Amino acid sequence: MRNQIGIYWIQPRFLFKYYGFSWVHLWPGNGVYIHWTVFGVLAAFIAAGFLYRISTVLFFLSCSYFFLLDEGRYVNHTYLMCLFGFLLIFIPAHRAFSVDAWLRPKLRSQTAPAWALWLLRAQMAVVYFFAGIAKASSDWLHGEPMRTWMTHIIHSPLIDRFSHYRWTPYLASYAALLLDLLAAPLLLWRRTRLATFCLVVFFHILNEQFFPIGVFPWLAIAGTTTFLSPSWPRRIMSLVRPTAALRSIKKVAPLPHKKQILVLSFVATYVAIQILVPLAHFFYPGGIEWTYAEHHFAWQMMVRRKSTTAFFYVTDPKRRNVSSEAARLPRSPPDCPHGVDAGHGATICPLPHRCHASSRPRAAQGARANVRLHQRSKAAISFRSKCRSGRGAACLGPAALASANPQTASAGWPGFYSKSFCHQLRRRLILCRS
Repeated sequence: MRNQIGIYWIQPRFLFKYYGFSWVHLWPGNGVYIHWTVFGVLAAFIAAGFLYRISTVLFFLSCSYFFLLDEGRYVNHTYLMCLFGFLLIFIPAHRAFSVDAWLRPKLRSQTAPAWALWLLRAQMAVVYFFAGIAKASSDWLHGEPMRTWMTHIIHSPLIDRFSHYRWTPYLASYAALLLDLLAAPLLLWRRTRLATFCLVVFFHILNEQFFPIGVFPWLAIAGTTTFLSPSWPRRIMSLVRPTAALRSIKKVAPLPHKKQILVLSFVATYVAIQILVPLAHFFYPGGIEWTYAEHHFAWQMMVRRKSTTAFFYVTDPKRRNVSSEAARLPRSPPDCPHGVDAGHGATICPLPHRCHASSRPRAAQGARANVRLHQRSKAAISFRSKCRSGRGAACLGPAALASANPQTASAGWPGFYSKSFCHQLRRRLILCRS
């Protein structure tokens, strides 16, 4: 963990800040390591119910600090930990089976407010539902990136046995989509609760085995237990000590009417924010899987895989010549008819197979996968917007690149390509040097 802290926050010379939080900086010296240790101690205090109120506030502030240090390291499970830490400040989770309840018998209670349980359930329901909405995209419905994962990343005797079948990535993609969309409703229904919980646990364990996604599978499993009957911890303890679970515990008096209105207003406001914030990316054109706009806070989980390769062109200002490393980079023919101007003397060649192989260096023929343009690539967005499905074919005419480069309108592009070709076209872009 010490090495990861150094790689994440200390070694980088520049950290991207969230808007309005540029004032969040690293601790000097070994302060980050000390803060991380304190962060772990606070988590242990919350689990044991020791100094619960103080620990939850400090835990939320500490988690938010590490979350706000670098926007470039945004991950959904860190955001979820911040949300849980915030909710625990208001939820009285220390009234039973805690050190505080043992030291202060007046805190002991057999029940907890219903709004606390339903607020945690609503948070997990939002995570599952919007994770399913994110998978209802064109790429996911066509088996990507599940097909790529099963071919190059996921390796096990069971997966390898079925990965070569054409229907396997479709089955896995649609199963994950339906599980995310239907997890919360099926968990709330008593007849399907146990079976769905076991299926969700199995799903998260598979993700933990095949993908490096940190603590999210275990965090999600722990959060999903809130959909079970509230008495399940007492039932487990009653197997060991039948009367220990209900000993010396009293009920809590209901809140006054004004406090009930205040609590309901807080719950309604929080749930409304959690529902509206993930919907913000629908107001951005082009799809966030290509533009990456408002990807944060939208629970876009396991729907893409990014791979970036950078080429550095080093020049000597005195001699004005390109370095030997840059000279060995693959080049494409200067008369590439399909090139789109990408600036700095480079062009994007969306149809490398249509360039004459005889006039292209051999190294360039195998360089398709070396450079992957992503995020805010205007050409990629243009290709995606023009690749529309209809009657088994997708239209990609001269207007597809007119907005990026007006000269391409007269390049003599064919009018129609197959749907599979359009999907390959969006991924197999190469960077040609004109």
